Amino acid sequence: MSSSQSWHRRDTAGLVLILAMGVAATLVAGATNGGRTPAARGDRGDGVALPGDDPQGGPPGFPDPPPRAPFEFRLGAVSFAPVLLGRGQPVARSAATAVGSTLSGLYDLAYANPAAWKGTVPAKVWNAFAPEVRARARSDAATFTLSGLPGTLRDLEVIRSSLAVRVLLGPNGRAEAAFADLTFEAAAQLTSGEDLRLSNSADLVLRPLAGRWLIVGYPTARSVLQPISDPSPVPSPSESGSGVPG
Repeated sequence: MSSSQSWHRRDTAGLVLILAMGVAATLVAGATNGGRTPAARGDRGDGVALPGDDPQGGPPGFPDPPPRAPFEFRLGAVSFAPVLLGRGQPVARSAATAVGSTLSGLYDLAYANPAAWKGTVPAKVWNAFAPEVRARARSDAATFTLSGLPGTLRDLEVIRSSLAVRVLLGPNGRAEAAFADLTFEAAAQLTSGEDLRLSNSADLVLRPLAGRWLIVGYPTARSVLQPISDPSPVPSPSESGSGVPG
C-alpha cells in the first residue's frame, strides 16, 4: 500500500517582493546528517517541537526505554558574499541557525516523534507556519506530516537529511527573509510488519515574525511514502496557492 502527495508552484510575485526590499547579501548554509542527532531535551524555544512529550512507558516488568533524542537538521559549512564590509556574516549565520531550529522542530514533531506514528497530526506542528498560510498548510498535511499513513508505525529511522539556507539581508543589515532547501528520508515499519520508505523535499520561504522564523510560503513541496518493495512510486500531483505575504 502506498500514499503520496506532491505540491508544486513557483511564486514569482513573492520573490520579486522580497528582492524589492533591497537585498544586500546572500548566505548559503549546507547541511547533511544521516540519522537522529542528539540534542538537549525540552522546548527548543520556538514553540514547535516538544521532545518531552515522549518517551512511552514500557510494558509491565520492563524498564522504560531511554529518552529519545529529537531529530535536528545540522548546519555545516557556511559561505558568504560580503557586501556589507563583513558586517553581514554574523547576522546571516544567526538567521540561518534560527531557520534550522524552526525546521528541525517541525520535522521532529511531524515525523520522528512517536506521538505522530498513528497518523494523527500534533497540533503544534502548525506553529512553524505563519498564521496567513496555516490553513493552507493544514490542507497539504500529507506533504508535511504522516497523515497519509496506511496504518500505525512501529518504528521510524531517519537515514538521510540535508538543509541549505540562503538568507537575504536588507540595506539596514537585518535579515529580511530566508530560502530553505531541504530533504528528509526515513525508513519506517508498520505494526503489521510492512516496511516503508519516506522521501520528502521542500523549498520553503521564511520570515522573522514576532521574534521567530516562520514559514510564509512553500514554492515546492513533495512527499512520497511507499512500500520498499514498490519499484516505481508515482506521486499524485496537487496544486495549492501558498504565497509570500506582503
